[in-house]
Amino acid sequence: MFTVNDEPRPRRLLLSSGAEGIMAGMRLTRRVSGFLIGFGIWSWIIWPTFLKNIWQDERSWQDGPTGFFTVHLLLTAVSLALGTAIGWLGIRGWRAVRADSTPTAQHS
Repeated sequence: MFTVNDEPRPRRLLLSSGAEGIMAGMRLTRRVSGFLIGFGIWSWIIWPTFLKNIWQDERSWQDGPTGFFTVHLLLTAVSLALGTAIGWLGIRGWRAVRADSTPTAQHS
């Protein structure tokens, strides 16, 4: 049971545009943001090439995909998802640094 003082708070995204929750006040440096973006790009270069090589491997197919292929396909999918998320965090950090360094016009 909730009393008047125990009203449930609305759920918010961890990285909402208002930077609320545990991320409040946290900023990534441009250097760290660039590293995260580079990691995301690197993931999208390396993993598709890896999957192409696994696809061509004779161990990948025997009357359909083998366990060898399935495991490596799953590994590639997870790695691309993580690389995308990490790159996205880097882009958000880069934009936040740029927004913080842009002088704001003062109104009289």
